Amino acid sequence: MSDTTQKPEHAHEIAKSEISIFHQLQTHPNIVKFYEAFMVKKGYEYWIVMEYMDCNTLFDIVTHQHYLTTIWPTESQIARICCEILKGLHWIHTRNIIHKDIKSENILFNENGDIKIADFGNSCRLDEDGKAEEQEAVGTCHWMAPEIILEKAHNTKADIWSFGIVLHEILVGLPPYNEVKEEELKNLICNHPIPSPWEENDIWSSPLQSLYNKCIIKDYNQRASAKELLEMNFFRLHDMNPQALKDLIFKLGKIGNSKEDSE
Repeated sequence: MSDTTQKPEHAHEIAKSEISIFHQLQTHPNIVKFYEAFMVKKGYEYWIVMEYMDCNTLFDIVTHQHYLTTIWPTESQIARICCEILKGLHWIHTRNIIHKDIKSENILFNENGDIKIADFGNSCRLDEDGKAEEQEAVGTCHWMAPEIILEKAHNTKADIWSFGIVLHEILVGLPPYNEVKEEELKNLICNHPIPSPWEENDIWSSPLQSLYNKCIIKDYNQRASAKELLEMNFFRLHDMNPQALKDLIFKLGKIGNSKEDSE
């Protein structure tokens, strides 16, 4: 559901934009399928009907990791997750669109190990100069690129920063500065180095560290594109069989259910 409670005309503008972008991206396997949308007059909310992804979100997986530390993803599983997200992002970006709210809660899974990007409520198109048509700071603060927080000109590389924060979540179990309040968080993101995941756990390989480091660069002109990241050595080193991811989802779900039953 998308909440558009300000004014009826604004609600329709947001709905039309999101639905239009959704339609434009529909043919890619890493974009969640759109079926229909309808407006609920009371409160000016609109509802989007999408395909059912029956294994929840990447957020659920990393939360299980953080609190149930007997299971942690292998690098092959991480490669599979990252590759599918980046393929979806590359498709979005080649359509001159910025997602602007890439985070673990917007990465959906099903029992087949499919991975899909959802929620295009903050997305916008690029102008003729390759910059976002709307410069306002929208998204979720922990995953926002510095240039978006500062409401400066930005492009598709903003999504790459957000992808880097998602990778940080996968490696650590939480985004950087997880307990920090919003105003201080904005200052830290814009003016201080992001804490390295390797401070928490130094078991990860050099190619994986290189992938992460190419994303978390404050100058967006120096960040890699989704296409460049997909060409990195990290992905060539791993067999990204969907079955490995299905095994991870099954194990985390089984442990999570057992924990709930015992409470």
